[in-house]
Amino acid sequence: MLKMKSLKGVLVLSLVLMMGVGAFVLLSPQVQAESNEQHKIAYVNLQKIFNNHPEKLKAESRFNQVVQTLQQNLKTELEAKLKDVSGEKRQQLINQYKQRLNREVNERQQKLIKPVMQKIDATIKEVAAEQGVDIVVEKGVVIYGGYDLTPKVLAKVKAETGDKTKN
Repeated sequence: MLKMKSLKGVLVLSLVLMMGVGAFVLLSPQVQAESNEQHKIAYVNLQKIFNNHPEKLKAESRFNQVVQTLQQNLKTELEAKLKDVSGEKRQQLINQYKQRLNREVNERQQKLIKPVMQKIDATIKEVAAEQGVDIVVEKGVVIYGGYDLTPKVLAKVKAETGDKTKN
């Protein structure tokens, strides 16, 4: 019983101590100054940046080649298996191959697009830092306010890739 009371006392003392430290931290002048600081918020149109990225065309071209090869390989494989199958089993096999094709196409698409999106993300971060922007969101979530970084990001992308075409 004595151990239980002392354990309870220690827990209560610890709780009071943690609340005191938390209050001290929240009330400290440095924390208050940081919380009152204004953050510059900007937005970008990711779809526009992606569509105008010079490497998108290369990724699309590669993707189309990969999909065409994949479709041909799966078609040949499916035709070989369908020779000995009929009825419901045949339809199940066709559906399985359609699902497999869709899954593999999606995987390949993500694999080819990922490097372009990583470059776009890095460029957005660079431009935001250059402009003194603390927070960047997608244009679609903005209801009011903010600063559109899209033109500056596009200009930097094109400058880095040597693309001279207009947006």
